[in-house]
Amino acid sequence: MNLAGVPQLLGTWFEFNWRPDGAIWGDVSLIRGCDQGILIWSTDGSGAWKGFTQDILANAPVGAWAEKPDGTWVLAPTEGPTADVITLNYELSAVGPQYAYIDDSHGSPVITSSNGVFGAYFDPGTI
Repeated sequence: MNLAGVPQLLGTWFEFNWRPDGAIWGDVSLIRGCDQGILIWSTDGSGAWKGFTQDILANAPVGAWAEKPDGTWVLAPTEGPTADVITLNYELSAVGPQYAYIDDSHGSPVITSSNGVFGAYFDPGTI
């Protein structure tokens, strides 16, 4: 679901979808920007989890930033017309492609919950 009917760019995304058998799959994405950590986990007993809780904004390098329309500074997108290679390299080392989508070229950090339920933690970040 896109909040307000439009994609929320320059933010961390929790993406999910249900399969016809009732299971749910999901991931955390930093492709369009990063404004907070998000941790998701399966509640089916599998132990599967993805995302991160560390504050990667605090130590981001110069050149990794982008400004939201409200004036808040967050990490820049790693793909698309405003993609930033400094941000891409920083997020690959700070989070890792095994835990979140940094771009579509590294890893596939998707988990499934067979009971159709995820737990989620949203770090306060800069929302």
